Amino acid sequence: MIKLKFINGLRTKLIICFLVISIIPALIIAGLSYNNSRKFLQQDAIQRLSFVRDTKKKEVEDYLNSGLNRVSYMAQEPMAIDAMNELSQIQDIQNSNYNNIYQKYNPAFVGFVNKLEAGDILLVDSKTGNILYSTLKESDYGTNLLNGPYKNTNVAKAFENARNSSDKNFVCITDYEIYSPSNSKPIASIAAPIFKGNENIGVLIFKLGTNKIDEIVSNNNKWESLNIGESGEVVLIGSDYKARSNTRFLSSESDEKIKAAKSTILLKEIRTKGADEVLAGKTNVETYGDYHNTESIVAYTPLNIDSLKWGVLVKINQSEAYEPVNKLKIAMMFILIAAVAVIIIVSVGIASNIAKPMIKMSKVANEISMGDLNVDLPEVKRSDEIGILTNTISNMIHNLREQTKEIINVANVIASSVSQITASLTQVTSGATETSSAVSETTATVEEVKQTVYVSSEKTKNVSNSARQSLEISKAGDKATEETLEGMNSINFQMQAIAESIIVLSEQSQNISELIESVDNISEQSGILAVNASIEAAKAGDQGKGFSVVAQEIRNLAEQSKQGTKQVRNILKDIQKAASNAVMTTEKGIKLAEMGMKQASEAGNAIRKLTENINMSAQAAMQIEASSQQQLIGMDQIAIAMDGINEASVQNVDSMKQLEDAAKNLQDMGYRLKALTEKYQV
Repeated sequence: MIKLKFINGLRTKLIICFLVISIIPALIIAGLSYNNSRKFLQQDAIQRLSFVRDTKKKEVEDYLNSGLNRVSYMAQEPMAIDAMNELSQIQDIQNSNYNNIYQKYNPAFVGFVNKLEAGDILLVDSKTGNILYSTLKESDYGTNLLNGPYKNTNVAKAFENARNSSDKNFVCITDYEIYSPSNSKPIASIAAPIFKGNENIGVLIFKLGTNKIDEIVSNNNKWESLNIGESGEVVLIGSDYKARSNTRFLSSESDEKIKAAKSTILLKEIRTKGADEVLAGKTNVETYGDYHNTESIVAYTPLNIDSLKWGVLVKINQSEAYEPVNKLKIAMMFILIAAVAVIIIVSVGIASNIAKPMIKMSKVANEISMGDLNVDLPEVKRSDEIGILTNTISNMIHNLREQTKEIINVANVIASSVSQITASLTQVTSGATETSSAVSETTATVEEVKQTVYVSSEKTKNVSNSARQSLEISKAGDKATEETLEGMNSINFQMQAIAESIIVLSEQSQNISELIESVDNISEQSGILAVNASIEAAKAGDQGKGFSVVAQEIRNLAEQSKQGTKQVRNILKDIQKAASNAVMTTEKGIKLAEMGMKQASEAGNAIRKLTENINMSAQAAMQIEASSQQQLIGMDQIAIAMDGINEASVQNVDSMKQLEDAAKNLQDMGYRLKALTEKYQV
């Protein structure tokens, strides 16, 4: 886990990024430099090898062609013609004259050999094939090339070619072979016919050794002067894939024959890709394994020398050709390693400079995420983005700490306030519920009062009707009193009727008294109801303003009803008193009829007074009836208002419940906010 954290760390990532950003371009540059250097060295090696190849090709061709020309020229010299002619006349090398002829011409031939190359010149008779002259007098001297022991050698082939030619300018060369008369050394033969006039009388053969060829190939054994390095060499090969020149590394050859002969000519076989190509007549530069099985760069080209099928191969080991680039690669590796070390050191420094503040900030951020706001980020004196970020985060922590303190205080206040609001809302909701219940009860009471008022109104109508009837009766009594004066004879009957009417009036007065008592009670209850309605209207606020007006009107009506009932009660007292008097008078009238006129007169007066009182009672009853009707209308309005108040109370209860739920939610949010802020340490 720690290892993974280290790998994923900012410092490690920055170091890796710096390394990648630095090393990849360095690798690319090194790779491009290496490839360009390799290509350059390869091209340089190709150019050098091609130059040496072409140079050696020309030198060898020039040398052999020069030898061909010189032999042809020598064969046409009068001295050579004379010598051949004189020698062919003797044919016997043992003849005493032969020695004189030999001594005569030998210095000239020796001089020719010295000019061309150390070798042997043979003069062979065309007709007989006898070797009549030899500068070195080797073992082939005096033998016959047509039927002698060397008839199958390349020397004999050269002789045959020149002997059969009719061209005075003809010259030919045969390839190297191990020639026993010349100490079994490689010998090439250049032959030209000797004509006397148009007759081919003989053949001049120059037996060419390998010394001059080796000198040309190796720059007189100064291989380093060829600029082909320590592994470079130039090799001539023939059609049999065998060397026609000594190799540079002759001393390191392991073959016994080569060691014995101290030569690789005609003993070292070189079968390589370049050998196949050059003997096929192709010119090119290729890289392949040479005859040492070493990867080499080889430049090859065929030689144009008469009938010889030769090729020249110039090679250098690829490792040596690319040695500078290999050294460059090693140097680049060391430079790259040193650069990587420097980059790592610089990267660690830069990464630490960047990562340390970031690590501190990440730790502080982690502690803040855990709720600890007491952490502090030291102020850094840096003008770069890291310093700005560090100081900004430090200021942010300070501001966050102060804001969190404020939030905690606000959360505490909110939690406390919400608790108080919730408690108050609970009480208000309970009160609203109770008010709703009270309003419902009041509505029911109002309905009952309404019914009572309705009954009272009906009874008041009855009282009013009774009062009207009493008024009519009193009028009739007044008329009867007037008529009493005219007809006392019927007084007994009338008095009886009056007694009965007074009894009925007394009963009606008693009923009116009871009705007035009921109306008085209704007025008291209406007053109390008006007071309660005013209280409820005040509690209901704006919604109860209209009902407050109605309550005030009900209170006024109740007061008026109370005043009316008081007046009616007083009147009824008078009526009752008058009725009592009338009863007494009637009784006295019945008992004392004899006092008819006097008492009739008094009765008339009393009846008139009674009529007046009854008129007043009728008017009061009509007022009571009107008041009762107004009370009934007011009670209807109160009932409607109470229904509205009841509905408003129900709505208020529902609203208060919703408000209580909202307050509880707010309280829960306050608790949650408080819980969230409690985990911060400030």
